[in-house]
Amino acid sequence: MRRKLAFPALLMLLIVLAGCADAGDTIRFRKVDSGLPNSRSASYELNLGNRVGGASAAAELWLDGECISSTPVTLCADTPVLSMTFRVGGVGSGQDARGLDVQLETGEVSGSVLTHFELPEKVLGYSFTAYEDGETLEVRPDEERILAAMAFDTGSGVRTVDCETLAEDGTRLADYSCILVIRADFQSERIEPQAEAPAAGA
Repeated sequence: MRRKLAFPALLMLLIVLAGCADAGDTIRFRKVDSGLPNSRSASYELNLGNRVGGASAAAELWLDGECISSTPVTLCADTPVLSMTFRVGGVGSGQDARGLDVQLETGEVSGSVLTHFELPEKVLGYSFTAYEDGETLEVRPDEERILAAMAFDTGSGVRTVDCETLAEDGTRLADYSCILVIRADFQSERIEPQAEAPAAGA
């Protein structure tokens, strides 16, 4: 004799199956206090490997519409976190060499990239923006995300920066005289872990 599946058990099974079918890929922003002057730190907790097989992330410095890009760091499905550190030298202090050091770090899974960018002499200050601490973002294959941005004051103040708007309309980057963004490109193909990436200079 066939036995029917009890309704509560059937309902739970359907909920579990629906959750598996809709399992997505996410990144969660974490703000970190570097504790150092003219320095910013942040990280993203990564949950990839469902529809997104991996991603690449790079730092881009845009100067009057021209882009200088760092070597990208690879984010595979097993990469747990992407840490970002920004250190600005020679702005407001006059002590350090003028420039911007950006480090993208993934630990032992995918290595790290350190890039030095030269900044214009007329830079007076900057603003940093990303997302709210703890904010979770859904990511999809063939999607680009701006993870963080630093807009520099070259004499006319610092314009408002919004990561979502910059990602949706890339032409806006050309409107800034000097702006740095961290861009991540997500893909469906699975990316394997890479060895330590060499330091890169711009």
